[in-house]
Amino acid sequence: MKKLSLFYIAVSLLLLSGCVGTDLINEASVDTEDGYIVITAEKQSVQINESITLTGTTYNASDNPVNNEGIRWTSSDESIISIDNNGILTGISVGQASVTASAQGFAEATVMISAFADPNAIASIDVTPTQAELEIGGTVMMIAVAKNGIGETIDNITFAWNSTSPNVASVNSNGLVTAMQAGSTNISASSGNIRSQDIQVNVRSATNSKMGTFVNNPGTSYSLSGIAELIQENKNLLLKFGDDFSSSDGPGLYVYLSPTQSVSAGSVELGELKSTTGAQEYNLNNRSMDEFDYVIIHCKPFNVSFGWARLN
Repeated sequence: MKKLSLFYIAVSLLLLSGCVGTDLINEASVDTEDGYIVITAEKQSVQINESITLTGTTYNASDNPVNNEGIRWTSSDESIISIDNNGILTGISVGQASVTASAQGFAEATVMISAFADPNAIASIDVTPTQAELEIGGTVMMIAVAKNGIGETIDNITFAWNSTSPNVASVNSNGLVTAMQAGSTNISASSGNIRSQDIQVNVRSATNSKMGTFVNNPGTSYSLSGIAELIQENKNLLLKFGDDFSSSDGPGLYVYLSPTQSVSAGSVELGELKSTTGAQEYNLNNRSMDEFDYVIIHCKPFNVSFGWARLN
């Protein structure tokens, strides 16, 4: 009888490792903010050997600031820009680097900072508007302005424009952005080795829709990314995942719509996840999109959510 019990324990642990492994948790006890970080910088460029202090403020899902002392700072190139754990940034050599603030349970934030030796050279590029929401076929004109190390505008600069997902929204040589399909992309302008901050452009299928970006459940090590769009079609709902959708694999993964970021009494199951990658659709009849604020990817056998997208 003892051998049989050990057999069942071994089988249970084997199945458990397929979905949770070291991530076995009581989901109700996971304290997640589903929030974001805002970086405040004195300026976007520093002279070599000059230091400035960056501040990171964490906000919860209700856009209220919350206390978080665990912000981590990293530079994409420490030979150009260095930053310590207190957010003190120093210019090391001429160039530009991205500085990232991250904290568990919060979407990370990134800012571009350049280091210069000649105060008259291009040190930063500002682009307006700083974000955009478009419907398919809609357009918006982006305006870029170059500034030198002391903040003066530099005229007669030709900019190169880039879209990280041109199939979602393209941008021409004049900065005109055109929405192509539902999803999200980042637009930037550059001149030489200096690039602007990324400008996020979200494209919706229609005005009667809500969109969100998948984030990982910080209580686990699973990965989840991509865009989700919830569309109201008369009395029915259509949930669409973009081409960029990706999820860690696991048994019994299901899709839920929910008023909160956890599977609860108000949640509605839409069926098993059709694929861990790529575009896919789910339908729900006789419901309103106003009932739901989250899309959740949930492992039913072990009651663990891999992550969610907050719909706005």
